[in-house]
Amino acid sequence: MRRKGFFGALLDTRFDAMVTPMLVRGFYLLSLAIITLFSVLLFLGIWGLGGSSPYDEGSDWPFYAAIVVTPLFWLFQVVLVRLALEFVINQFKITEELQKIRRNTSGR
Repeated sequence: MRRKGFFGALLDTRFDAMVTPMLVRGFYLLSLAIITLFSVLLFLGIWGLGGSSPYDEGSDWPFYAAIVVTPLFWLFQVVLVRLALEFVINQFKITEELQKIRRNTSGR
């Protein structure tokens, strides 16, 4: 069976070629970028709760809270996205293996 490119798989009306596995890597990289952006915004938002600039004498608790909360938020979000994408990819791998089994046993 010949592998189709992205557009060949996209226009495959029999759905023999899957597009999702081709898109997962790009979606994961996009998700990492978005999660990182939101983590930076979360860090700045928590830090801003102190009401003073980082160079003024003021309360330091927002800075320390941001240092603790932001990496935990980032890690939690990345793990959730990774688990979801691994589940999707696993489903496609199971389908591929079942197709191989069907091809190998149909000749008997």
